[in-house]
Amino acid sequence: AVVSTQSTGGPVVTVADPEKSAAQRKRERKAARGLTLGKGYFDFKPSEMTDELKRDLKIIRSRNLIGKGAFSNVSDYKKKLPTAVQMGTIVEGAADFYSSRVPKKQRKKTLVDELAEDFEFKKRMKTKYAAIQGSKTRRPKNADRKKKRR
Repeated sequence: AVVSTQSTGGPVVTVADPEKSAAQRKRERKAARGLTLGKGYFDFKPSEMTDELKRDLKIIRSRNLIGKGAFSNVSDYKKKLPTAVQMGTIVEGAADFYSSRVPKKQRKKTLVDELAEDFEFKKRMKTKYAAIQGSKTRRPKNADRKKKRR
């Protein structure tokens, strides 16, 4: 391992561990490089894929069904889930306190919980479901067959 020491106000001095050989240090550096996506991605370290994270990613992928009128590619739903993801927390500025801030009582841990509590989302999904069920009952059973014969 590499030992770092810093004197007061001076530069950081890096001293190699004398107990390890150069080959061992090289192997450790190579193993550490394998855990990130590389310098092109700023040594991005992906998060561990948990069930909650997979669920949130599936919701984000199907955002065209969730959003009111926002456009998103339909092909997003067909794509596989990303393998390298990092989750973060949005920190609002002082200017957003009254305008676009979500109160603590309304904040949820996951995106699924947030959508489950959203009244407008529930209402939209209920009307969509009713529309789909209504279109299924209106159509006669043999409607597809008649179209194919002609």
